[in-house]
Amino acid sequence: MSTPTGSRAAAEEERTQRQTGRAGENMSDTPRRSHRLLDHERWLDQFHIDAEKIKDEDIGAESGAW
Repeated sequence: MSTPTGSRAAAEEERTQRQTGRAGENMSDTPRRSHRLLDHERWLDQFHIDAEKIKDEDIGAESGAW
């Protein structure tokens, strides 16, 4: 994980933040929300990969199952 540098956003980034920001959000809330969404998206991608690997698994056929 990278360490925040405290640098200012470029003009294009500020425009994007203004357009995507929600009412009451400050300029640091919008990137935080987007990072949470990206993290959730990555989690969902891994979930789907893992689910695909075990889709044909029948735990009822395993010894000691339920």
